[in-house]
This record gives sequence, C-alpha cells and structure tokens, in this order.
Amino acid sequence: RDNRAMIVERLIDLGFDINAQALDGVTALHLACAFAREETIRVLLSGNADPTIRGGPHDQMPIHILASKASSTAVAPLQLLLKASSPSIRLECDSEGNIPLILAVQTGNLDVIKELLSSMSREQLTYKRPPDDNTALHYAIFNKNMD
Repeated sequence: RDNRAMIVERLIDLGFDINAQALDGVTALHLACAFAREETIRVLLSGNADPTIRGGPHDQMPIHILASKASSTAVAPLQLLLKASSPSIRLECDSEGNIPLILAVQTGNLDVIKELLSSMSREQLTYKRPPDDNTALHYAIFNKNMD
C-alpha cells in the first residue's frame, strides 16, 4: 500500500479537515489528482472529501485537473472521482469555460476521453466553450487529436 495514502489516512483519523483549502482554494484532493495518486484519492474520497470544491488559478474542480493529465495513470483516479460524483460533474466549467472533456481533448488523452464520454456523452459533445463556441471536436482538430 502507498505510504502517502497511509499517512493521509492517519491524518484524517487525527481529525484534520479533509476539505481544508489553501489560499488559492486548492484542497488535498486537488493535489492528489494533480499527481494522479490513486490510493490517496481513494482514501480522501472514502473520508468524504468534496470533489466539487473549486480552486487554483482557473477555479477548477479535481476532475478538471485529472482531465488535464496526458498520462494514462489518470484513468483509474478519474474513475474513482466519477463514481463519487454526480454524472453532471462532467459538465462543470472552470473559469475559462472548459469542461473536463475539452481539457482531455487538448492533452490528447484518449483513455480519459473515453471514460468521460461513458455518461452524458451528447451533452459533452454538444457543449460550446465560451466565448468562441468551439466544441470538443474543434479542439481535437486544432490539436490534431483525431483518434
């Protein structure tokens, strides 16, 4: 078992606020998602970490951070996060108007794209990012991610 996850679990047991935010609004769940730490994410979610808290420079939820990762290691943590959230979390925008699907398309992570599209696919595919009304398809073409 991941030593970091055991430490996090112990800190939670000692009463640390699992949803405490840094000055920029980032929580422990944001950080675990930034590093795609599957076991730590599991511990945080089982301790009732809130996956809808926004933070960071683009006012993002943890799902936006995972969707931005180019690595395939983001898939299992994303599955945990999606399981702990409402399906509509897929349609949440960051401060720049990006839903998670657009971020995944921009990084070219096909596995994350497939996972996001496993529910609410029509809504995500028809979403138009303000102010230019580009869809995920537009970004796929811009980025040459046509798989």
